[in-house]
Amino acid sequence: RDAYSRLWSEWLKEHSFGLAITFVLMFLVAISAAGYAKFIQIIISAFETNSASVIWWGPVGIISLAIIKGLSQYSQLLMQNRILSRVQANLQYKMFNSLVHMDLANLLAESPAALATRFSADIELIRGSTNSILGSITAILTIIATFGVMLSIDWTLTISLIFIFLLAFGPVGIVGAKVRKISVSTQKEIAHMTETVNEGLAGIRMVRTYRLEKRLSESAFATFERLFKLRLSIVKWQSSVSPLMEILGAIAIGLLLLLVALRMQVGAIDLAGFIGLLTALGVATNPARKLGGAYASALQGIAALERVYELFDTPNKIKDGSFSYSGNEKSEGNLIFSDVDFTYPDGYQALHSINLNIEAGKSYAFVGRSGAGKSTIFNLLSRLFDSTKGQISLDGRSLLDYKVSTLRDQISVVSQDSILLTGTVLDNIGFGREGASREDCISAAKAAAANTFIAKLKDGYDTKIDPSKIKFSGGEKQRLSI
Repeated sequence: RDAYSRLWSEWLKEHSFGLAITFVLMFLVAISAAGYAKFIQIIISAFETNSASVIWWGPVGIISLAIIKGLSQYSQLLMQNRILSRVQANLQYKMFNSLVHMDLANLLAESPAALATRFSADIELIRGSTNSILGSITAILTIIATFGVMLSIDWTLTISLIFIFLLAFGPVGIVGAKVRKISVSTQKEIAHMTETVNEGLAGIRMVRTYRLEKRLSESAFATFERLFKLRLSIVKWQSSVSPLMEILGAIAIGLLLLLVALRMQVGAIDLAGFIGLLTALGVATNPARKLGGAYASALQGIAALERVYELFDTPNKIKDGSFSYSGNEKSEGNLIFSDVDFTYPDGYQALHSINLNIEAGKSYAFVGRSGAGKSTIFNLLSRLFDSTKGQISLDGRSLLDYKVSTLRDQISVVSQDSILLTGTVLDNIGFGREGASREDCISAAKAAAANTFIAKLKDGYDTKIDPSKIKFSGGEKQRLSI
């Protein structure tokens, strides 16, 4: 699969050394599990020949194999999950970094709540599926090693049993295809559920004021019900794998008993060989059962990986220019709009043939009805969007020629939506200029008429702000933004 090939080349490959150690540990787990069946055969043979020493070396051997398997499995899981936790953190960091630098038009195409689910539900699914895939390698190695032991006991019987296990691939493939299809819908529905919950709670004042609780609850219930049905469908298909493998295991044991009985009659196999084969079959059945579940889990992971890669691969249309100011040089502030059009990605045209000549040092007010394009003009100034047609120039130079960072350094904005971030009051004021000192922040607060109410706070400028529990009035938040 392309999705997992990319996961390997971009994220897992750098942990090749750790993964190599993990594979060695997997091999030890497989060998010790398979060796258990062979050791049982040897012990039974020793009993049949009345070897007294088996009383001592038999238990020691069994315990030794168990210790090797247990320690190897523990070390493997520890290292495997350490690597996957690191990959998980790196994926989350790159996702957030991609969103921070994504064009606003692309970013606004999906709600913040829906995007947030990619950091939780999608990433957890990727981790779980990758964990299952790595776990399936242990299962495959165990099955191979176990069948190797069985071949050494009786190759004719072993080939017959291998054929039975191969029959499982067809049904498991059908189950996997169904699971993948449902997983895509489930991840989208999880995003929609998060969005519904966030919107409902964010607007709880309006909901209470207009007595919309029932409508809000009904809408949320419908979302939860759709998610319930999707999850139930995945469980239904995934759960069908274990009974299938269980039935195949029972068929294999039944066939083993039949063939052993026939072969024992002609002296082709002894009791020790039979018990060894039976033990080996028991060892192989559990890993085989896990393989079916791992396959279904891996297909769920593909749906999550594709959603994450979608963020990584979204191209930015806002391209950086080359011009930047030197030293303490700043723009004068002369702005010219020449036949500027702007159409949003959804097809709504906000501006049409706008011509403006804004002189430096003067104050201007834009007045108009809601949706007239006032905010859009300011979004174009800082190149949050680029005009669809026409040109905007600053001091005689097209905005497209400026480095985006240089252009935005010349612009200050206080939005109608005042946003406060987690941190102290001082942190929020200093957020507007990197490297601002405490004195700079206090001076700015006084200039914005915010010092008076800040001084009345319990810890003054060091008061902690939690955006989910903000107690500032609208005017106080505006002054902090200014």
